Amino acid sequence: RIKGDLLTMLEGENRFASLSRADPEHAKKLRGQLGDTINRRMHKMRRSSMDEFELLDELKKLVGEQTGEKITILYASETGNTADLAKYLAYEMKRRDVRTVTMPYDD
Repeated sequence: RIKGDLLTMLEGENRFASLSRADPEHAKKLRGQLGDTINRRMHKMRRSSMDEFELLDELKKLVGEQTGEKITILYASETGNTADLAKYLAYEMKRRDVRTVTMPYDD
């Protein structure tokens, strides 16, 4: 993954530097295409890593709809009592059409 500026990274590459000196217009065109390809690929990877509800929220934002409520329930339990309580609370929230994510606090 390229974390910095694409142009800065490419300027350090010998082949691109030599292309920039020989044909600056072609180098500019290739740099633009590479930037577009990287952005599309990162967007695709980000979307494929989403679960169904996150993807639904993302699509709703694109069309201008409001996203629904989402609650994260964290619990810490040695005996399992709070885990059971968290699962029960998640069940009650889902019954009321509120999306929930339940996970242990140490994750």
